[in-house]
Amino acid sequence: SYDATIVLPITGLGNEYVIQTFESDGLREFCIVATEDNTYLTIIPNADTYEVYEGYEAHERGVAYGGTLNKGQAYMVMSQDEYYELSGSQIKADKPIAVFAGHLCATVPNGVDWCDHIVEQQVPTNMWGKNFALTKTSGLAGDHVRVTALKNGTDIHINGSKVATIDALDTYTYRLTQNSSYLEASNPVACYLYIEGGSTEGNNDMSDPSSVLIS
Repeated sequence: SYDATIVLPITGLGNEYVIQTFESDGLREFCIVATEDNTYLTIIPNADTYEVYEGYEAHERGVAYGGTLNKGQAYMVMSQDEYYELSGSQIKADKPIAVFAGHLCATVPNGVDWCDHIVEQQVPTNMWGKNFALTKTSGLAGDHVRVTALKNGTDIHINGSKVATIDALDTYTYRLTQNSSYLEASNPVACYLYIEGGSTEGNNDMSDPSSVLIS
């Protein structure tokens, strides 16, 4: 089981992030990597979580906590329960950090036959955008697109038609079945595409799930 991730250069990193993971049963995860010594973190998880270290210290949903990392150190967080969604978790740091998020063994969509580890680097909120061009994975009947909002009252349009209004830290999901589509948001959003896996309806071949950042 494997997945691949983009790796942003340090010049492409930031100090504030909002996590997005896929809505599949199983354990969600995110990992923070420091680029400088004495980097102070503030984390507000959107679900009850564990620190993935000896002892598995627990943290409650919505309760901020902090800690310090030195250059090259990593800090990993995992959902306490397979039904807990980490999308909308917030991370802030006083120095640039890299953040990766994913799933221990996701099914895309939830409940199909096969699961795999998925991972993708997260983009800092100052790099979120409003306009996205999307293409469907060749040979598959559809992909799943998830859009996470930074502000309340964010309108989502697909090919010119309004499909949803979501608030800050909320995520909207739709299935992309056309070869291509154009997504517009009234406020900055993060957009990720999730490739279907298993014997999904309309897919003749078995495939493995994967996650892809849409720049």
